[in-house]
Amino acid sequence: ILGTYLYLNYCNDEKGKETMQCFYTHPGQRAELSLEDGTHIWLNANSKIVYPTRFNKECRNVRLTGEAFFKVKHDANRPFVVTANCYQIQVKGTEFNVFAYGKKDCEVDLVRGSVCVTTPDKLTANLCPGERLYNKNGRIVKGKILDSDYFRWRDGMISFDGVTIETMVEKLKLYYGVNIRIADN
Repeated sequence: ILGTYLYLNYCNDEKGKETMQCFYTHPGQRAELSLEDGTHIWLNANSKIVYPTRFNKECRNVRLTGEAFFKVKHDANRPFVVTANCYQIQVKGTEFNVFAYGKKDCEVDLVRGSVCVTTPDKLTANLCPGERLYNKNGRIVKGKILDSDYFRWRDGMISFDGVTIETMVEKLKLYYGVNIRIADN
């Protein structure tokens, strides 16, 4: 076992190339994973995260499609960067949620710490705890997190406090991969 470990980590001809892992959740599923640096990630339904098996010495980069909650292990020397729909979220140690289903929109909700978000247009925004960055009618908007219970999806609970029925239906379709039709009476 030790010989295999040493070969894969020190003698492999492809040393310098990152080996990437891809983790995917199906509709209706959630998953929790821990990265080698101590960062914890909760992946929501119908989501995918791509990350290296071992981070390099300069930075910790991951790519997200879908939704994930991150509890990033602090490392002042290596920033943690999430790329989602051409947005980049850079942190050093914090807790935040990223909602990036679809092809272009992204929402970032900061629970603890601080993040710097760079949009596809290269605009940057620093968030403080309790703030979120989201797209509204094609514009990037910074505001307050409206419902902290929203993040309870990690525990299998979905909160729809203060949202329209249309928003609720769209999220249920997304999370569970089902068609929902509302009939007029």
